Amino acid sequence: MRNNNINVLHNSQIVFYLGGGLLFLFLAMMLRPFAIVNAGERGVLMQFGKVQDTVLDEGLHPIIPIVTTVKKLNVRVQQNSFNAGAASKDLQTITTELAVNWHIDPLKVNRVFQQVGDEQLIINGIMTPAVSEVLKAATAKKTAEEIITKRTELKQEIDANLKSRLEPYGVIVDDVSLVNFSFSPEFSRAIEAKQIAEQEAKQASFILLLLNLILFPAR
Repeated sequence: MRNNNINVLHNSQIVFYLGGGLLFLFLAMMLRPFAIVNAGERGVLMQFGKVQDTVLDEGLHPIIPIVTTVKKLNVRVQQNSFNAGAASKDLQTITTELAVNWHIDPLKVNRVFQQVGDEQLIINGIMTPAVSEVLKAATAKKTAEEIITKRTELKQEIDANLKSRLEPYGVIVDDVSLVNFSFSPEFSRAIEAKQIAEQEAKQASFILLLLNLILFPAR
């Protein structure tokens, strides 16, 4: 009889510990007392919604459920395309397509999230108007023809100005590419006519040179 009581007590303890362990695992899974920051990310630590000074690096971090939350931001290099219209120095309307390689400063993700927001808000609220302003300022200094012939110079100016414009917000510009220019139909026709005239002039000079060689051969 005594042995039976001992066995029942022992089994009850096993059931208790097993149930307690399962309950602990269930609560741990539901409350998640830890945060995982993946490769290429940084974690913004918040207590009751207030952004803290601590930036979480990649890895596993213990947190206090309900009290503490973590917002993860991508700090890898990203590429976004922008289309912006502007007027040249000679008042030609030009639409430019730019590709911008950028990333969030890993050391400032908490301030970036607090002042601006996540990646989408950075693109829409900060980068898009900055690209438009920088492009308009750079384009207004050159004629439409110079924009074509001095493309590298224009790219360097936009690159430098965009970097200085976005850096205070914790956004680092890695590179800017001028993908394409679109001009008004009138200007495009004028450029095409000029190119045709230049080709015809070169062809006429070549024909004249051949005639001179035929009519007046060197002796």
